[in-house]
Amino acid sequence: MVNAGKSPTAITAARSGRGHAARPRASAASGRLHAMLLVAAMLPSTVAWAADVVTVDDGGVGQNASLAIGADGLPLIAYRGGGNGALLVARCTTANCSSASVQGVADENGALARGEGISLAVRVNGTPVMTWYDGSADDLSFARCPNADCSGDDILRALDDSADDTGRESSMVLDAAGLVHVAYVNTTDGAVRFIRCQQLPCNNPTARVIDDDPVNFLGADIDLALNRDGKPIIAYTDSTADELLLAYCATAECDGGILITVVESNLTSVPGLGPSVAIGTDNSPVMVLRDGTNAALKVLACSDPQCLASPNQRLIDNDATIDAGYYASIAIRPDGNPVIAYQYRPLGGAGGSGLRVAECTTPTCTGPVRIVDVDFRPGEITGANASIAIGADGGAVIAYYDTATTSLKFAKCNAQTCEGPGDRLFADGFD
Repeated sequence: MVNAGKSPTAITAARSGRGHAARPRASAASGRLHAMLLVAAMLPSTVAWAADVVTVDDGGVGQNASLAIGADGLPLIAYRGGGNGALLVARCTTANCSSASVQGVADENGALARGEGISLAVRVNGTPVMTWYDGSADDLSFARCPNADCSGDDILRALDDSADDTGRESSMVLDAAGLVHVAYVNTTDGAVRFIRCQQLPCNNPTARVIDDDPVNFLGADIDLALNRDGKPIIAYTDSTADELLLAYCATAECDGGILITVVESNLTSVPGLGPSVAIGTDNSPVMVLRDGTNAALKVLACSDPQCLASPNQRLIDNDATIDAGYYASIAIRPDGNPVIAYQYRPLGGAGGSGLRVAECTTPTCTGPVRIVDVDFRPGEITGANASIAIGADGGAVIAYYDTATTSLKFAKCNAQTCEGPGDRLFADGFD
């Protein structure tokens, strides 16, 4: 799948017993899925079929997908290659990614970046930047592409090359000035760390400790967002105490005034199942993850930027016939309402797993929620590693891994809803 000569290859087609408390700490399918059911009423239990789905790349590729929207409004996806674990980037040439150019990320000597735990963002000039875990060196690593499709000589370097095992879980975002912010886990210490690059390509960055419990393991799941003031917000799990934590940084550097809040205790989950965090229109965090007790998707919407008050909580897709909420990924639509992509697993005869989208009709998801089945084939496994973003037209787009076909897939919703399918503004039959 990787063109060694770097010319584009065209492809068609998340502390025990504390409850909710705040505590300051020292800064330590190829093709298209047509509508299969009638569009139903907009109720929490409603499930409709929807969206355009295409295969972007296949042949044992597509894990750890991370999706971003380019400066030209078209999606880009960073993901893991096949047996060699190469870091690949697909630049969609159409809004629904029915065609894309695919490149391996490589330095001037042609040495490919390899690893997992990928996080992608795009600068205002259209060039992608990525963080990932280099398993051969046990380092948090960074890449900056010289052009929009990563077809030139990319800059590759370690962001944290300490003797510790760092970067297995990382989340990277850009601020308004295009500077890189990364939250990640030090697996050796079980600690949450943060880097803000003062320039690109991020030479000699300072790694800061956000949270470091001497006993508990932190950050098995982690996600980073910047609020409207440019302050980093980090959602992560304490897998020892089974808690969901939120770190609020008082400065862009996270160099002091860090407030850590226990958002939820008695969390029943395992690594890889959340959280994902986004910033609502009121500048407050909204988080999603799988609720293991109820086998459902859970939304926790804070009412203040630091999440000092207990958040609004809502179970979504809480159906006894399914196990929902795996790989949850959240984005905020232009109307201020969250949209969430996640994997669900039917219980009983059908087997397999599928990709669903939950469309909230209020900013806190306390109102009706539309559940949309995007990709499901009985007995087959799909919908893993979902990554959601809002496209240039305001509609949600999702990249995910299809386990059954070992391929990278992409789904596009229209601007109004993921019901559809595709970009249609009217019901089927009015094209």
